[in-house]
Formats: sequence, structure tokens, C-alpha cells
Amino acid sequence: VYDGHGGQYVAEYLRTHLFANTVEKIKQLLASIHDNEKQNTAATNLMPKSTQKRPSMSNVLDTETAKDASSQVKRSDSSKSTKSNKDFVGEKVAKDKANECIKSCIGDDEPSTEQDCVTNESFSKSIAGDKLLSSTAKRSDSEENVNETPLKKDDAYNTLNIRKKSLANIKESAKEVGSVSSDDNHLYVDLNKNINYTKLLTDQILYLDSQVVEHCKTNTDLSGSTAVVAVLDGELLVVGNVGDSRAVMADDRGRAIPLSFDHKPNQLKERRRIKEAGGFITFTGVWRVAGILATSRALGDFPLKHPRPLVTAEPDILTFSLNDHKAQFVILATDGLWDVLSNEDAVSYVRARLHEPDFGAKSVAQYAYALGSQDNITVAIINFTKMNKNNTTPR
Repeated sequence: VYDGHGGQYVAEYLRTHLFANTVEKIKQLLASIHDNEKQNTAATNLMPKSTQKRPSMSNVLDTETAKDASSQVKRSDSSKSTKSNKDFVGEKVAKDKANECIKSCIGDDEPSTEQDCVTNESFSKSIAGDKLLSSTAKRSDSEENVNETPLKKDDAYNTLNIRKKSLANIKESAKEVGSVSSDDNHLYVDLNKNINYTKLLTDQILYLDSQVVEHCKTNTDLSGSTAVVAVLDGELLVVGNVGDSRAVMADDRGRAIPLSFDHKPNQLKERRRIKEAGGFITFTGVWRVAGILATSRALGDFPLKHPRPLVTAEPDILTFSLNDHKAQFVILATDGLWDVLSNEDAVSYVRARLHEPDFGAKSVAQYAYALGSQDNITVAIINFTKMNKNNTTPR
């Protein structure tokens, strides 16, 4: 849904290109994912069976190392807990020899130095043997702990750099990407073969904004537009918003769930951004950027973007699970509807008219006009109940 202001060029350009470009890009990404899966399957099937079943040398070495470590652990455990019978026998023999040596030396004025040396040597060997077994046990314990500690697998989402980019970097990325180029498909597919819709919608919107801004600068066109878009992928709902158009979901109990947030100049985050860009806001019935625009984000509106970016086209992207929210329908509408109807009132009105051919979209627009809305009104309804009955797959 697009809401043009200051002229219709930007809104018409978005209506023609944003939907078509995004759908075409999604088709390319799905085809790319499918082709990669086929190639991986074919490569696996082409591998000789002996190669597939034969363990690699690294696995063999790992197995042998594990066996050695296991045997060391068993030996060390037996020496750690209690001494074995063999150790007690060896120690008893050494003590008997020492006693014999002492008895033979009792009658002498001076003990036999040679026998003392033999006794000391036997005791030293016994103690050294115990120390060796103890150190071996400790070393094997540490090896056991290392072998038993599982290595954490790399999480695709944890390894990704998810720091928020600056607006300038995002715009440069969008310009390089282009609209429907297939050379950059890898940028939009994660390691789990899922499409990154946040990046996709952001790049598409910023790319089109750069196109319309250049055109408007050349032709001195002051038009601009807000936009709210929704993408369905199975049970995944992705909503992108630029400006003060709005998306609202109704669950199976008729509760209203906001899917987007209006970009108004008086919001703290938006007011701070405008001030940092060197701009200001004024109140003339409604809050306006530089006393001109009543929304803080929009596509087009080049005088408010150059030379200072007081207004931005960077969208907010939110993702929702239809199953978790038990969604019944979604309303996408311009601010002409929301100026006179709350989220709850709009949901209640549409819910009572889902049986109509357009699921109540026309009725709620006429109702908003009758309530005195002074702005243009555009409404789109996505009826998930109808989709489920027809067994249609949104993707």
C-alpha cells in the first residue's frame, strides 16, 4: 500500500516496480536454493559407494587416538582409586628385603652401606613407580576431559555480523545490489537455505528510493510516498514500513495486533535523528519535518534528503509467525483510515464483513470517509481464513 504526497510520480513508480522487483527477486532466490539442493544431491549420488562408506583417515586416527586414551584412562583409574594387588606385592617384597638388611646389620657397629643403598634404591624405585602411575593418571584424566568435551557447532546466526549498519552504508549496499540482479543471490540466503527478507526488502526499498530521488532532482519533482508491504512465506509474515501507513493483524479472537509503527516527527527516536542531521520539527496542527512533511520517513521528497538527510527511506522490518499468533486477517492501510479509526475499531469492523468479495476493504474505507477522514484512503485485506479453506500456499 502506497500513499503519495506532493504529486503521484513516486507512488506510481513504487506501485509499478517495488512489488514486481521483489517478487522477481524472491523467485530467483527460490530457484537458486532449489538448484543448489539438486547439485548437492547429484554430487552425493555420483560418489562411489566405497568412497561414501570408507571412513576417512582423520576418522581412523581419531578412533585409534580415542582407543589409546581409553586404555590409558583405564590404567590410570585403577592406579588412582586403590593400589592393585601387584603393587601391594611389590611393596611387601621391598619392605621384607629392607627388614632382612636391618636384621643382618644389628650386630655390626656400623650398618652396611651397600645394603642401605640397595634398600634405598628399592624404595626409590617403588616411589618413582607410584609417581609415574599417578602422573600418567592425571595426564590421561586431562586427555579424557578434552576428548569428552563436545565442540560447539557454529550457529549460522551467531557467526553472522548483525551489527546495525549506518544509513550511508545501507544505501551504498542497496545501490550496488540493483533491483533484480541474480549475481547477488548469496547475499540473501543464509546457511540454512532461508531467505533473509529483512535485507531483501531493505535493499529493494532503498534502491528504488535512490532511483526516484535522482529522477525528481533532475525534473524538480517534489513528490514522495509512504509504503507498507507484506511478504508471505509459508507461515512466515514479513512486514516492511516506511512512513505512517500501517499494518494490523487480527487473531482468531478478534484482537488487534500492530505489525508496524508509524514514523512521526515527534517520536523521540525520529526527533533525535532529525536533529542530528541538522533539521528541526515544528507543530502546525500536526508535527512536521522542517515545517513541511508530516511523516519522518518516506520515499522521494528529495529536498528533505539533499544536502541533509532530514527524511530517510530506511524501512522498519518485522517478522511474525502466523501459527503462533493464530492470525485471521491483516489490514494494510494508509493514514487516511487510521486518522479516524483505532486498530481495534478497524479490526472489529472488517471482521464482521469478511464474507464480502473484498473481505470488507471497500466497506471500511467508505466508513472512514463517512467519519470525516480528510486524507486519501487505501485499504488492502489479507484473509488467511480464505487461504486455509482453499489450501493455498502463500509462498
